[in-house]
Amino acid sequence: MDPARFEHLMELDKPEDTIQKSQVMLSEATDDNEIASLLVGTYVSFLKLGRMEEARRTLEQLKRLEISVLEIRLNAEFCEPTLLARIIHKPRSNHIEFAVS
Repeated sequence: MDPARFEHLMELDKPEDTIQKSQVMLSEATDDNEIASLLVGTYVSFLKLGRMEEARRTLEQLKRLEISVLEIRLNAEFCEPTLLARIIHKPRSNHIEFAVS
């Protein structure tokens, strides 16, 4: 993977752009560490957009990889707790809170 392309990908402002460009780069990647780096970026973009189901599917893809670079592995391992935290703290649309005076 071209390091300059990867750096550009991580600097994109719009999560939709990151997802789109990551998909292109994923189709070219062959190394599990490169794939994991791209999937982590995609995962974060899905979280930013509130697309939890796609974030969960991306997490499942990450879990199947043999990640040998410590920094990448730690980033990948941190994805699951962040997804769980988002799910736990997501407000329910049918939840009504009552004010007690």
